[in-house]
Amino acid sequence: MKDFVEMKRFENQKMEDYIVKMDVFSIPWLEEDKFSYKFRGVIIKKRRKLLAEVVCFIMNKLVIPFVRMNFYVTDKHQENRKIFYYRKPLWVLVIKLTMQRL
Repeated sequence: MKDFVEMKRFENQKMEDYIVKMDVFSIPWLEEDKFSYKFRGVIIKKRRKLLAEVVCFIMNKLVIPFVRMNFYVTDKHQENRKIFYYRKPLWVLVIKLTMQRL
């Protein structure tokens, strides 16, 4: 989540960037009772694929809609394309004050 929020405007990250950092054997709901170490690579690949689907769902259905609903997201050219998050009530206040000054 931290990496996602700290991204700059034109940066992209693949789901694999998040999944590779995770230990699929430490996630209880991905565990199998017994497996052969001969097929460890195949098992890791399958678990990472399943984990990628779950993380993708969480990001697309929960995190991004939450951010869109609660924050106004913008960037500043002076800040080297850094993304800024403003709570919507605060942003509305800023807009109102700006419009009054015009």
